[in-house]
Order: sequence, then structure tokens, then C-alpha cells
Amino acid sequence: MDKLLSIDKAADVLSVSPWTIRAWITQGKLGSIKLGSRRLVPEAEIQRMITRASVPALSNEGRGTTIKAVNWHD
Repeated sequence: MDKLLSIDKAADVLSVSPWTIRAWITQGKLGSIKLGSRRLVPEAEIQRMITRASVPALSNEGRGTTIKAVNWHD
């Protein structure tokens, strides 16, 4: 079972504000669960967001480089 992080802790790990985490949850960009009145983010969702932020790109020669996602607030 994944470790569950609070909104504030998830924001710290991803270096964004808690409001951004809430927006991503509302937009369906970040999965979460609700326990009672608390909204928690599984650690696997944090890892997915980190992985998603590094997108492999191919040059004309087919060699991969890494491009960091610039804006998650689309």
C-alpha cells in the first residue's frame, strides 16, 4: 500500500503551492483519495507527476534528450 501524503506535504514534495495541488486534483491531473474530511495524495501519484514532468524528446538522429515540462497550469 502506498504512503498517503497530505495536500501540504504533496505540495512540498512537488515544490508547488497547496492551491496548485488542489487545482490539479480538481482538473484530474493528480489522483487523490478522501478519508473522512481529509484529501490525501498517494505517493505513487507524486511519482507519476515527477515522471510525467520529464518527457523524452527525439532529435533528428533519434537520440533522446530530456525536456522538463514548463507549465502544469494549462
